[in-house]
Amino acid sequence: MRILTKEEMEAARASSLNAHYTALPVIGAIWHAMLHLGLGSLSEINALDPSAGVGHFKSSMPELLRERTCWTEIELDALTASILKLLHPDSKVFPQGFEDVDFPQNWFDLAISNVPSGITESPKKGLAPQLRKTIHDFFFATPQACCVPAACWRTSPAAIRWIKGRGCPSVAGASFFAAGCRPSA
Repeated sequence: MRILTKEEMEAARASSLNAHYTALPVIGAIWHAMLHLGLGSLSEINALDPSAGVGHFKSSMPELLRERTCWTEIELDALTASILKLLHPDSKVFPQGFEDVDFPQNWFDLAISNVPSGITESPKKGLAPQLRKTIHDFFFATPQACCVPAACWRTSPAAIRWIKGRGCPSVAGASFFAAGCRPSA
């Protein structure tokens, strides 16, 4: 009995180069930080996960945010995107690469994901060449244009220097990437 077709197996092998797993306790800590930064004060939230996998970020979202959040989830691997659609039927799921999806500026309140860190260059046009050199650079730069201006970036001090050195807007400290959250007063 064959579980995957030849094409599905080739796609799974190809996508595994940049596929990474975020442990659920880490995702829980990220959500805790998002609440601390004031995300819970928004009456409606448009959320983007540009590299969703099977949707652990949405699945782990705190209960108090669920009813007021509209999700857009993107997953490159077709088989994984099919699983994502089954797990999150109310999400807008795009079974394609983030670089192939165009969103209006200032559309999302939150972009949250496990950013891929491969050396593959992004083919997306409209970004400065230094932001397309790797898929990692692309995933840091692109959500900013999609999110509301009150963007908040959380990442390590070394990553802050790296991001600023590639022409991205100012960022703040800690341990993960999230754009679009509005800090509490």
